[in-house]
Amino acid sequence: MPKRRATLLLDQRLIEIPDEPGRGIEACDLLDVKSRRFIHVKKSSRQSSVLSHFFKQGANAAQMIRKYPPFREALVAKVRELYGDAIASLLARSLDERWTVEFQIADTPRRNGDYDIPFFSKLTLRDEARSMEAMRFDVAVKFVRLAPAH
Repeated sequence: MPKRRATLLLDQRLIEIPDEPGRGIEACDLLDVKSRRFIHVKKSSRQSSVLSHFFKQGANAAQMIRKYPPFREALVAKVRELYGDAIASLLARSLDERWTVEFQIADTPRRNGDYDIPFFSKLTLRDEARSMEAMRFDVAVKFVRLAPAH
């Protein structure tokens, strides 16, 4: 029996939406089916417009997963195509459960050693988190430490 992967790479693997124009939507960068986490990753937390867009992308994907069955089916099919039946079946069975939308921001700490994001990005995150929580998602933000550039 093949070992199941703990985290699946879905970065730039667009989920096409039936009967909708466009190339599709990225469900997440990393998918942790066992821990039920949709993980979105972005480098740097310095530009408000970039981070606000990042939070909106995660919220849009969460909405599609929770509210649009054709998107869910296409996500399961994509996972089946890339990683096999066993993990796709586990994903399909667990999508109605509570999942976490996790935003991971890779950055260097500020001078005081802390991590921070711009004020307007905090507002966007707050609003999008409320929306996702209303759809039965938990929301988490984590920072991944990058070494300072020399």
